[in-house]
Amino acid sequence: MDVLMSFGIAGVVLLLGMAIRGKSKFVQSMLIPAAVLGGVIGFICMNTFIPALTDKVSFEGYTAIVNTLFTVSFISIGLTRPARQKKTAPEPGEVKLDKKGRPKKKKGGPLYRGSMGMGLAWCILFSLQGGLGILLASVVGPLFGMDAVYGMLIPYGFCQGPGQAATNGTVYETVYGITNASQVAITFAVIGFLSAFVVGVPLAKLGIKLGLDYMQDSTLQSKITGFCSDFLVVMAFMPVQLGAVGSWIVPIVIIAVVITAVTAVVSLFFSQHFGDSNDFERFLGLYGTACGTTPSGLSLVRIVDPALSTTTGAELGMMNMPEMLCTFSFIVIMLIASGVVPPIIGAALLLVMIPIYMAIMKMTGCLNKRTWSLNAKWNAEHPSIAVSEETSTGRLQGSLAISPEQTEEAVQSAMA
Repeated sequence: MDVLMSFGIAGVVLLLGMAIRGKSKFVQSMLIPAAVLGGVIGFICMNTFIPALTDKVSFEGYTAIVNTLFTVSFISIGLTRPARQKKTAPEPGEVKLDKKGRPKKKKGGPLYRGSMGMGLAWCILFSLQGGLGILLASVVGPLFGMDAVYGMLIPYGFCQGPGQAATNGTVYETVYGITNASQVAITFAVIGFLSAFVVGVPLAKLGIKLGLDYMQDSTLQSKITGFCSDFLVVMAFMPVQLGAVGSWIVPIVIIAVVITAVTAVVSLFFSQHFGDSNDFERFLGLYGTACGTTPSGLSLVRIVDPALSTTTGAELGMMNMPEMLCTFSFIVIMLIASGVVPPIIGAALLLVMIPIYMAIMKMTGCLNKRTWSLNAKWNAEHPSIAVSEETSTGRLQGSLAISPEQTEEAVQSAMA
């Protein structure tokens, strides 16, 4: 594998994606990121003529590069420190008091609530995606000759991304004899990336219109993180071999679409109750991460917080610690793959974990009163929830000063 040539091809298709997005009003109106366009072009090229032209690039090579980019992006997220933090002002009449009549403080600070809350919500989504994926595959899979066991691969593609999808899929394929497990998992990952941006970008744009944003100039470190994220998105498409999953593409798409909708709804619910003024950023980060990787979640966050001025970026890097509580779900999937546990029973075990994770969220102070909504009327009735104590200006107040042109400019800048 020639790394420079692989990066060169990826760079060319990324530039093509940027050119198409810059020239096409339709693509701009659909809010399709340039990296996604480049990834689709790269996917087509890799499945048509590039392998015939040179043997210096390969599907396996791009999988290895994606794994490396994920690591670099993850490190960069940790190095990207928030420029400032906003505090959440409690709504009058909703301040909880302790036994002595004093205001009751929330457990931990914003960084704790964000990383712990999103990490536990990720555990819920991983288990939910796996359980629901198996159930859906057991219904639609047999119509196309696809076994229900393949439904367990979707959390690897969605919650963990192309690198882990390829790694775990290869293990299940070579050790447990699950044919084409790697390609099915990678296909789920690619659809997850598309879902993250196709659904996430319009929601981010809506949030900007509602004033749920922190518009500032970007920083060098956030640009480094963004660079890695863009190439990671592009190269995530390029290892997928269409011929390996062609006959199962219909059930794969059906399962992925349903999982996308469920992931969006669940992410929306939990992110409204973490308890801080950057909960909307956490929604975008959690949804993007649960549909692809941490960098894809960060890419969505950058739309509304380009300078990463909130703690959300750091929280995305730290949420991997509570994610370790998902070990039981990983074990269940391994037992399903090995044939020890039937798929349907495994799905039930995965779904049983959801109320347990919710109970942990409640005990750790990560489930609080609702802080925001995509409904402008609700936000107008609860304006103080999104008001910064430091600046005395709220997001909802700020939304009145954001013109449609500024909103579009912010989205175009972040997605270019």
